[in-house]
Amino acid sequence: MFVAFNYPEASGQIGEMQSSFSTSGYSPTGLTWDGTSLWNIDYSSDRICRIDPETGIELQSFSSPGSQPAGLAWDGTHLWCSDNNSDKIYKVDTTGTVLNSFDVTSTPRGLEFFNGYLWYVDSVLRKIYKINPNSGAVVDSIEAPSGANRGLAFDGKYLWCTDCGVDEMYKIDIARKKVIMIIKSPAAYSYGLAWDGECVWVAGYNSRNICRISVFGTNHTAIIDSFKVSVQYKVTVKNTGSADMNLRTWICKPYESIRQRLDSPIIWNPAPISFVTDNWDQETAYYIEAIAPGVEKTYYWSANVTTYSVRYYIFPDSVGTINDIPENIRQDYTVDGSNYDIYDPVIQYAVSEAVGNETNLYWKVRNIHDYIIEHIYYNMDGRWDSAPVILTQGHGSCSEYTYLFVAMCRAAGIPAKYEAGGHVRQGELPYEDTVFHRWHLVYLPPYGWIHVDTTWDDKDYPANQARYFGGTSSEVFATTMSGGGSYVIFWSYNSFVSAGGVPYNQAKVMIWSDTTTNIIADEPDRFLTEQFILEQNYPNPFNSWTRINFMLPEDDRVTVTIYNILGQQVRQLLKNEFIPAGMHFLIWNGKNKKEIPVPSGVYIYRLSTGKGYIGSRRMIFLK
Repeated sequence: MFVAFNYPEASGQIGEMQSSFSTSGYSPTGLTWDGTSLWNIDYSSDRICRIDPETGIELQSFSSPGSQPAGLAWDGTHLWCSDNNSDKIYKVDTTGTVLNSFDVTSTPRGLEFFNGYLWYVDSVLRKIYKINPNSGAVVDSIEAPSGANRGLAFDGKYLWCTDCGVDEMYKIDIARKKVIMIIKSPAAYSYGLAWDGECVWVAGYNSRNICRISVFGTNHTAIIDSFKVSVQYKVTVKNTGSADMNLRTWICKPYESIRQRLDSPIIWNPAPISFVTDNWDQETAYYIEAIAPGVEKTYYWSANVTTYSVRYYIFPDSVGTINDIPENIRQDYTVDGSNYDIYDPVIQYAVSEAVGNETNLYWKVRNIHDYIIEHIYYNMDGRWDSAPVILTQGHGSCSEYTYLFVAMCRAAGIPAKYEAGGHVRQGELPYEDTVFHRWHLVYLPPYGWIHVDTTWDDKDYPANQARYFGGTSSEVFATTMSGGGSYVIFWSYNSFVSAGGVPYNQAKVMIWSDTTTNIIADEPDRFLTEQFILEQNYPNPFNSWTRINFMLPEDDRVTVTIYNILGQQVRQLLKNEFIPAGMHFLIWNGKNKKEIPVPSGVYIYRLSTGKGYIGSRRMIFLK
């Protein structure tokens, strides 16, 4: 089993500030490291300063070659300085003498020098250029990671870049031209960057300081922000038919995870008859009652919660192989499903295109993620099409982005599943969400299950296209975790309703409100039914599997047997087994005791208990 994280030696945790000092100038911009000292530009006085990194004391200074200096780099012997006003890059010695200069495109900002080339950020064209330091000729370029990029630093393998608008630092794989890590910067209006061999230094233009930040460590997650809120999920069903409706309702029970915490007990109103757990371990509250024509019924839960924006720090070279994934996870989360259709030629071809000859597991998944962003666009049309249809039509909702991602991962042999719930706009409380949201998770050893959201990553700029590849938002609360095709809620999430064929209207809403004026009601008394119930199987007719629900008023021993229409026993699902009081279900796969598919036709299932409860119903199996 692959378990080790291999990080370079560094003190502290990823994103942790190791030290900080105020600058002598009022507007620090460009920053570089010469092996022993920091060099920094003070934009307000047009000075280049050499600084003691231990004390922050200014050791030397001289005038910059231009009137609006922005970026600094060190080539081992000399300094390089970019200037916004003249759109030039200057080569200067450590006394300030200009040795060379050349024109560049427009508005050069951050500078870095490594492997014999200069790199600079163009904040207008939003490009990072690699140039020949002798002539200024452009050798290569990559798209800048975001919209307000400033500083650059090279750590020996990856390029780092700041964004002064959101105060973030981006780690860039230059060869692949992809952002692979996002770290929050503690410096306000983060500008210059420098690498000292262990940590990144960042200059804060507005905070007038320089901070040393660890970019290696043993932590692989960080909480970026949190949000305390009161949440209520409500389902209202109205019988619009002319006959009584046997209404069955399942509501997903919220849970705690790395992305959320329950700050109060969940209040259910009315109290559910029981709780049912599906084949993916999703717990649901279960209700059943007869509803007359024209009558509507409402069920809801409410709770105070805290949601978190979580960022994963994933090092691609530290990700293990598929063989390092636990066997039970590989088996359970690589199976096919009706909305995945992983063996369809469209999916098989897409996976071969996306993954190609890639062997690194991180990049296999990342390539699938990026392939989806490139090939479909967001369109909520009220449909939940299968993955091949989604890819063929070129658009989909959040659920369809999820189906496609899970399908392509599973087709590549990589475990994937999904999570779903509600979405809030934090500045608009109280807020009612009737659209909801679904996203996905993938298993990367040794990190485990990693949150991914290709829907929210389908945006402009490389940083925004990587933000939720290993990231969650505090604007989302999850109720549902599934591998797809649940025996209880099928492909739905939050809740599922069955009306036995009677017409009905349904309204679902998640209401978010401030915790000081929350909507949590008193908890009603919990109860269990005093009746013995054997429900009609669902689906019926069926052709692959069907579910049989039954309710016991007390602990009992249960036998459930399947017969054909001639009264011959086909299979026994339970034989005198002890079952506690409450709601339970069984799955029959349409096969006899030898696991051979039975012929199409009418079958009877019969349940009997040691305390004398007996019930039977008919069902239809169609091949």
